[in-house]
Amino acid sequence: MDFGSFADDFFESEECDNKEISSQFHWIAHRSEPGWFHEVCESASEGDVTFNIKHLRANHLYYTGRYVEAANTFTELLKLLRTGNHQREVSEGLCRSHLKLGDFKMALEAANQFKLSCKSEAHFSSYHMMCGEIHRKNMDFQQELIHLQQAIKIHPTNTEMWLKTAECYGHISQIDIYDVPFPLSNDKDTTWFAAASLLRVDIILKSLAGRESFGNLKKKRNQKLQNLVHPIVASLPKNFTSKAHEALSRDVYNIESQTQDETEFVDLGSSKQEKPVECESDELIVAMGSESQKDWFEKQWFSFADSIQENMYYIPPDNTQTDVVLNAL
Repeated sequence: MDFGSFADDFFESEECDNKEISSQFHWIAHRSEPGWFHEVCESASEGDVTFNIKHLRANHLYYTGRYVEAANTFTELLKLLRTGNHQREVSEGLCRSHLKLGDFKMALEAANQFKLSCKSEAHFSSYHMMCGEIHRKNMDFQQELIHLQQAIKIHPTNTEMWLKTAECYGHISQIDIYDVPFPLSNDKDTTWFAAASLLRVDIILKSLAGRESFGNLKKKRNQKLQNLVHPIVASLPKNFTSKAHEALSRDVYNIESQTQDETEFVDLGSSKQEKPVECESDELIVAMGSESQKDWFEKQWFSFADSIQENMYYIPPDNTQTDVVLNAL
């Protein structure tokens, strides 16, 4: 399963050039061809239908757009759970079925079921990205930002997370971050944070260019993202990018030891890693929504903005035409 709506090299899917689509990453239910399990489900008694067959059927219902039936089937599956891995799979399917139906409250409840079985940082990242997606659909961009910040705290060199963060700041600012030139405000505000997030994406992608460890699919995806982001970054004022570049590059060129952050998430399993209680305590969840958490993130990544002078947009006047007139006189 594709956790947290992230593209994974193992699960290859058709890519799209449309920037609005390419910047959104959707969960795709497993498919079984040619749907043999339907005949098995129809002919077998309720007691004979195995968990796996029901799971396949639930995914197929989701894939074919029968979201109400999919949600009901995923709910039934929760009663048959055997392992944490299954709980994460089923909870995500249930969450996304409710999300398709526009039931954000039930989607968040299912996401919390997913969180209960998280055993690794990768799982918690997926949980935060799922919650972020729910809040985005619900147009609650402040709550989306809280979860995106938490995900980046775990995986600071993941370009997809930073791109979503830039889009979130753009929604808060009510600007299109894909405009060229980028609509940067004269005053320090969320447009600056959106621009800085895009610059961070650009820096990470440049540091990854030419890496032999990446497959062709990953290289192609990175190149398409670079082609999308770089013209926007290049349109930013030089004073802004020069100040921001140093601050946003500090950890990137140490990326040799952080390859997993930028590739796929790895399920470490409950036997390999203890649940990080500190990360999921109720106290921390409250702190995530507090002003101090927001301040921490922005001071960590965007403190450079305080050093930029107000005349960032000052352009020396072009006296060429004046000189020509004076010489003619």
